[in-house]
This record gives sequence, structure tokens and C-alpha cells, in this order.
Amino acid sequence: MDPAHLKAELARLRKGRGVARPDLLAVLGPTLRTILDIDDATRDDEARSRFVSLVSGEAAGMPDDLGQLVSAAFGISDSRPLLHDRLVAVGQLLQRDERTLRRRLAEADDLLADRMVLRFGARAGLAIPGWHWSSYRFEVDVAGDAPVFLSTRTLVPSLDGLSEFEEIVSVPQVGDSDSLQVEGVAGCTYLGREPLSGSSWRLLFALPRALGAGEEHETVVRFTWPSRDWIQPVAAFVPMRRVERFEVSVAFGQPRSCAKAWVLDGVLPTSFADPPVTEELAPDETVEAAFDDPLLGHAYGIAWTWA
Repeated sequence: MDPAHLKAELARLRKGRGVARPDLLAVLGPTLRTILDIDDATRDDEARSRFVSLVSGEAAGMPDDLGQLVSAAFGISDSRPLLHDRLVAVGQLLQRDERTLRRRLAEADDLLADRMVLRFGARAGLAIPGWHWSSYRFEVDVAGDAPVFLSTRTLVPSLDGLSEFEEIVSVPQVGDSDSLQVEGVAGCTYLGREPLSGSSWRLLFALPRALGAGEEHETVVRFTWPSRDWIQPVAAFVPMRRVERFEVSVAFGQPRSCAKAWVLDGVLPTSFADPPVTEELAPDETVEAAFDDPLLGHAYGIAWTWA
């Protein structure tokens, strides 16, 4: 994967309306199509969601000014139809002129390309072939001060001999990443992780034995944080490979540890922190939701604000 080709494809995609352009699939270059797992069956809205999720995740690990610049330039945080107008607007926010911003944008291109090459260069893109999840259940307990996330998933191999699997985990805001405790509770052994950005990791797990194609296997993984201050108040899933059903529950305790809670039903990953109207808030001590056939690149789950 050539970083120079990737930078050229990113620069081309920023022009005009950016990610909102109606011919997005036609403009995506071969490198980005590989990273985003684009094929002839991919719809334009699916490609857009995958790209927004990818760039938003990478921008979150950049310095704040570069992250804001990247989000605006690609039309993710600013819907103005021209790149020039988006740069002027973000320039007023960052107190920088357009010439300076274009120079900084070139630096951001280098960072984006290097991060994507490091993350996907020797791999098959966002959804590494070999398996998918037939079901995914997330049980979260934030009643106490140390949040616990329990992930129960049914893995279905598409190839014979699958002995390991990996998962990309993103936490929008964290403290010291070493304080995240990961434990393979059942059906797998946690091998370790490698950082992808300041807020995401690739986690590697071993299976107890090699599985055959189509053989279902349940895994249970527990994530524990030392305190609420180390995470963003959200329990969400952005599928990058097919999953048939996703269920999530968050226990807030009594009195509730949250001031507000709401369900994320296929929203863009950039808007998970935006609270809905009052009528859509969830008042229960434990909030639950389930989603069938969630769309790739969209966010599903539960978000809240702390009490």
C-alpha cells in the first residue's frame, strides 16, 4: 500500500462537497476501496458511512487542531458545498488563514496516510475475511465507579482452521491505556493489543482449538476501567463486518449514575454524543436495546451523560 497514492486519493475526495458528494463511489480510489472493503454490491450510503467512521476515528487520535481541520475539510463536521468555504470557517475557529490551513492540511494528509498504511497495509481492510459475528451482546455496568463491559459474541468462521481472531476497539476518550483490563472469560484467550491511535487498539485473541467453516463458537470478553473518568459515556458498536443481531444493556444503578440516557439507532459515529429530544430519553435504571442486521459503518448502542 503506497502512502503517496493514498494521500492523492484523500486529497481528491476533499474537493467539492467532500463525503457528501453524490458520486462518492466513483471518486473513491483503489486504495481507499480496499481499506473500506468496497465492492460492486456496496451502496453509496454504506461507503459514505464507512469512510466517515474511518476518518473520524483517525482524526480523534490527531492533535485537536488537525482533527478539526480534517473533519471540516472532508465535509464531516461542516456541510458547506465548497472546500474553500469549509476551510474559511474552520480557519475562523482555529484563528488561522487559509494558506496556513492548506499547509497544515498537507501535514494531516501525511499523518492520515501513514496511520492507515500502518493499520491496513498488510491486511484486507476494515473487515478482515475469515469470520463474522452471528450475534453480539454488550452488557455494561456503570452503577459503581469502575465501569465493566462484558462482550458476548457468537463467532462463525467462513474458512476452515480459524484459530485466532482480532478486534478493533475504539474508546473516544481514555486515560492511561494500560489501565484498561481485558480478560477472555470464556471461549477465547486474550493475547494482547497494539495501539492504532490515541483512542483505538487492535486486540488479539486465541481460540481454544481450530474451528471449521460454519462452526459457531461463543466468546465472552470482559473490559474493566479503573473509574468513570477514563471513558466516554457510551456503549456502542460500529460494525465493520456483517453481524446479524446486536444487543446492549447498561445498568446505571439506583440512584442512577447518569443524568440522561438515549438509544443510538444507526447514527453516524460523529454524532453519538448529541442528545436527542426529551421524548426520546430512556428513564429506566437499566436501559436495553436490540438491533437486527445493523448497517456497516453506523453506530448502535446507548449513550448517556453522567449524573
